[in-house]
Amino acid sequence: MSRVRRLLDAAELALLRTVIPGRFRRSSLDALLASEPCRRRRQRAGELGLMETDMLRVEALLARAPLLHQTCLYRALARYALLRRRGHPAEFVLGIDACGLAHPGHAWVELGGRAFAEAEDVSRYRVTFRYPDARFGVSLTP
Repeated sequence: MSRVRRLLDAAELALLRTVIPGRFRRSSLDALLASEPCRRRRQRAGELGLMETDMLRVEALLARAPLLHQTCLYRALARYALLRRRGHPAEFVLGIDACGLAHPGHAWVELGGRAFAEAEDVSRYRVTFRYPDARFGVSLTP
């Protein structure tokens, strides 16, 4: 993966983080997720590791932006969109804490059934929503 591609991905992730809150206000979650079809693209060895490192670095920088929405929902939506645009079959996941609704829920992205670029331990959450659900080979939106 070239440095130019990595810089473009970082810039696109930052842009997605700024526009997704507005898109989310104007659209349903299903429509927003369905608008990011997985592009067919040849995967290169080591690409995901570099993408994960770069995503975490960009997110660390964006965490300092005072006007940017700092929620797991917007982080996960931006990560999902970028991964899908780059041809990775990402899944967007929502879950609630196993201790009950008094605790906050969480949103994250999975690749191959494993959380991607996620610092939080997602095993403590019960999955309430997954898009698309690769286990069944279908999505909720036609």
